[in-house]
Amino acid sequence: AEMSGEDRGECGFCGIRAAHAQLKQCLRCKAVSYCGKECQKSAWKEHKGTCGKEELTLLQVWERVLLALNAKDWQGVLAW
Repeated sequence: AEMSGEDRGECGFCGIRAAHAQLKQCLRCKAVSYCGKECQKSAWKEHKGTCGKEELTLLQVWERVLLALNAKDWQGVLAW
């Protein structure tokens, strides 16, 4: 079955298109995804300069706060 465009994403380094479930998000900023560790490592030199510095929508902020609360990551909540 063909997946819709919403079910697919793109590796932030090599550009390969894959199912979102197969891509791994940057754990720090969640703004970019990679197809594997090699691409993530290759992209880090450039990505680290912008990692976590993107403008977030209110929904994204609340999603992160709720994830931190569910994980009982109080320092993560206080960082917001």
